[in-house]
Amino acid sequence: MTEPSNPAVVHVAGWAWTLGGLQSALGYHVEHNAARGYRPQVIALFDRTAPTAHPLRLGARAWTWVGAARRRFARLAAAGGPDRVLLYHDGWGLQWWADVDGAARRMVYLHTEVPHLDDRLRMVAKRADGILSASHAMIDRVRRVVPEFPKERCFVLPYFVEQPATVERGERADGASYKIGYAGRIAVQHKRVDRLPELIAELDRTGLDYTLEVLGEGEAEADLRQRFGGHSRVRFLGRRSGDAYWATLATWDCLALVSAYEGFGRVTMEGMMVGALPVMPNYSPAAREVLGPLAKWGEYPTGDMAAAARCVVGYARMEEATRAVMREQARRHFDGHSVDHYRAVYQRAIETVRALPATGKAEAPARWGNWLPLGVHTRLFSTRF
Repeated sequence: MTEPSNPAVVHVAGWAWTLGGLQSALGYHVEHNAARGYRPQVIALFDRTAPTAHPLRLGARAWTWVGAARRRFARLAAAGGPDRVLLYHDGWGLQWWADVDGAARRMVYLHTEVPHLDDRLRMVAKRADGILSASHAMIDRVRRVVPEFPKERCFVLPYFVEQPATVERGERADGASYKIGYAGRIAVQHKRVDRLPELIAELDRTGLDYTLEVLGEGEAEADLRQRFGGHSRVRFLGRRSGDAYWATLATWDCLALVSAYEGFGRVTMEGMMVGALPVMPNYSPAAREVLGPLAKWGEYPTGDMAAAARCVVGYARMEEATRAVMREQARRHFDGHSVDHYRAVYQRAIETVRALPATGKAEAPARWGNWLPLGVHTRLFSTRF
């Protein structure tokens, strides 16, 4: 296998600087240069704000014409140099940028089992030279949907968890309310925070003494606050990072997600690492992969808030000794999810694909598509794009 010549790996993501597991992984690449010799850059497609030192922001909106976005994307991608590898997160935009990205190799990192995923996998397989995934379940799906895609070009790149050594879980005071947490973007699309009031209503019916803490920020926060109507058991914590973020997770008895779909659920991993027992929708086989030994207690049918409430109450009414065993099982479940392992797989994947011939087709989109806004494409032609 040839030695790398210090190329740039240009990460392409719809949202790069907002809250979320994908975004924290991108932050790692930017801050730490995740693999020897590979210079990380990020093209953020939709972020309204970004770190001041970050120049690669497309600034696209729903009404941005595809043709205009393609021209600007080509200029941004060129900053990676002639030997650049473009890594498209969840394959988003690959159908528009592939013929203008100038990539020596083109790869896709699959995080999330989005709606119409099989159509996206077929689109990705035609244009990519390699596919990575955060879960074994996703790679299994790739092999099932596009069996012609070479197995040697598929890699499982599991998320890592870096818990600060300074953060420890405190003892729960006798008689304290059972503390439930939600962490992530406060958004309706994908995250479905509009389901949280229904979850609270279901919990109120159980008679459980609880509090719910909402950690994060997003465009749906004002509406969510209004829907809660000053509920005495609900607190909004805003955005926290670093030790403050971890310290908050470590106070929670349970972490509950209400999403329509997810990827490998990195925030769930982080919560499990500090003792927050998980409650997650069964959106895909990857959900069970995340929960591991706790899937039996923490998995519920997507969108069923009564079932989610039963999971929460089930944990709350267990003996403390039983919960302690479950917390230890959760921590051990992620023993292999280290930065070193992530770095090694990432580097091996990049080097393997660079050593293999380029096979991805740089297909141009239909010409008429250049005259439509991005939002029209994503809303009316979601099964194609």
